[in-house]
Amino acid sequence: MILQETQEIRIVIIDDHPLFREGVKRILSMEQDFNVVADGEDGSEVIDLVRNHQPDVILMDINMPKLNGLKQRSN
Repeated sequence: MILQETQEIRIVIIDDHPLFREGVKRILSMEQDFNVVADGEDGSEVIDLVRNHQPDVILMDINMPKLNGLKQRSN
């Protein structure tokens, strides 16, 4: 029998509601293959968080102040 090594799924959560972010983190932490590597409160944080943490998945609200989840930041 060959055992497959499971690889964790690295997740970044972006939402302007701290209670929502915390709830999603707690739910995802119940799954052993999920790892929330970072979270932020505004779309302007996404680029830096992705560069620093290299997630597999980004869960992002599309309706946030400053920079929402649909606009792109130019650099």
